Amino acid sequence: PDDKQAMIFERFTQASAETSRQHGGTGLGLSIVKSLVGLYDGIISVQSEVGKGSVFSFTITFPKQKTVPTQVQQLAQRDNDKEQTRKIRILYAEDNVLNQTLVKHFSKNYGFELETADNGKIAIEKLKLKEYDLVLMDIQMPVLDGYEATTVIRKELKKDIPVIALTAHAMSGEKEKCLGLGMNDFVTKPFDPKDLNDKIIALVKV
Repeated sequence: PDDKQAMIFERFTQASAETSRQHGGTGLGLSIVKSLVGLYDGIISVQSEVGKGSVFSFTITFPKQKTVPTQVQQLAQRDNDKEQTRKIRILYAEDNVLNQTLVKHFSKNYGFELETADNGKIAIEKLKLKEYDLVLMDIQMPVLDGYEATTVIRKELKKDIPVIALTAHAMSGEKEKCLGLGMNDFVTKPFDPKDLNDKIIALVKV
């Protein structure tokens, strides 16, 4: 009713004690909303008719933004990055099906084309038959591991294709060993999607 409309914006106040008994609450909701609106020098009001309903509204004035906010620029750049990477073809050498699934999901989100190889030997055969832009290389694999496969890529196939070690191996000196064998970068599992995306973009010229 009209005589209650001003008080309901006060702390711990409700229009009727029956409201609290039936629906709960502490009488803080509208007080908090009024405070938030007040922080922006805004005005909140209510139009209400008993038995029919209430309409709460507020007015806040903001200055026009002349420049694009930094966060919007970053989001736009991220979208551009995704567009630029849609044609990047990646070969992922990995024998673990779960890890393959995770990287497939990552690749889909960032617009990469991904093929998998269950071990280093299969990866070598695929590299002989098809062109890829980058190889993600697990270290521990059956038949031919990541170290051996990278050695073949560099010394026998004579390919300078970027190779990123994507492995659970986080032991001291592991990164140096991988780089020494000709890999271009090193990422440990579980990987951060944005970090891996940045490394791929840095190594592949789109």
